[in-house]
Amino acid sequence: MNGTACEELAAKEIVYREVVNPESGELEDHLVSGFYRQLHEAYYDLGFQKMKLPALLRKVRTLEEQLERAKALKEAKLSAMLAKLPPPPQPLERSTTDLGEISKVPRPSRAPVGTVGVCEAAPPRDEEPPPPPPVPEGLVRWRTEPERS
Repeated sequence: MNGTACEELAAKEIVYREVVNPESGELEDHLVSGFYRQLHEAYYDLGFQKMKLPALLRKVRTLEEQLERAKALKEAKLSAMLAKLPPPPQPLERSTTDLGEISKVPRPSRAPVGTVGVCEAAPPRDEEPPPPPPVPEGLVRWRTEPERS
């Protein structure tokens, strides 16, 4: 669980279950899970599933306007903070690679040592790798073995 308790409770899914009303014998929806979220949505008028279309369109328009104001406020605060930062020590430029120039570079099977501009993987060697260095004196290796019953 991440965040504050209210955010966690508001994120919980609202689940209804149909139950028979013992007095009237009719089926009713009873809230089983998401009690806090249901109260939160009712208070802030966020129960979109139960809204009629005109009310839903009004709510969407209002929320979009609020989002635009929030984004503008965020940009204003970020620009004020970015203005406080010192400029970079050197201009930042993005380099690109000209693919036409790369195709003109000769690609020998094995470039001599010290060649600049050509990078290739070393070919596999037929020799075996050297053995690992010996264990220094005084170093104790511990090995655990499974217990025997």
